[in-house]
Amino acid sequence: MDYSKYRLNDWKWLAEYREERGREWVDNFMGRVYRKLMELPVNNSIHIPSICEESNIDLFIKTCCMFILSNPRYEMNYDYSIIRRL
Repeated sequence: MDYSKYRLNDWKWLAEYREERGREWVDNFMGRVYRKLMELPVNNSIHIPSICEESNIDLFIKTCCMFILSNPRYEMNYDYSIIRRL
């Protein structure tokens, strides 16, 4: 499945998610994603659909994109289903 439609294109999604699900829930979710990515060993990857509920994949991928902006040693594959630490 192609998850590239969930990639980070703008920043309005963050306010929308916080309004819909609550700021605390969203911030906690994003914190857990950041921790998981920081703990990912070098030359390893995460297959996102394998670890994330379908209802949260959009937020997970957007969070990964945010993470990559400040951590260039990570990359997404072409369909955004995998994030890899280089």
